[in-house]
Amino acid sequence: MKNSVRNRFLSAKKISGDGFIVYCLSRNGKLKIGFFASRSSGNAVRRNRVKRICRQWFKKFVKNGDFIVRFNPNFALRSTDEIEHALSLVRESMVNNAGSSISGN
Repeated sequence: MKNSVRNRFLSAKKISGDGFIVYCLSRNGKLKIGFFASRSSGNAVRRNRVKRICRQWFKKFVKNGDFIVRFNPNFALRSTDEIEHALSLVRESMVNNAGSSISGN
């Protein structure tokens, strides 16, 4: 991991969800999201699927900010509805910690 990313990662506010951790980095401007899914999360198809679902959810509900999402090993095995529900449960905390614009849809 590059030093600039590591430093931002260490200074971020952590929000633990059911199967993942969101690191909120204060920033104004465009939405930027990074994902960490280790090989223990499943094969490449499963890891990319969960990243795609999360990316779509963030684009729908979050308007700006920097976020890094780290998935726990079994999170990629969940259904789309379960993943979206888990993200929805931490939505309010993300607003409070990152100062992001989050829509209510």
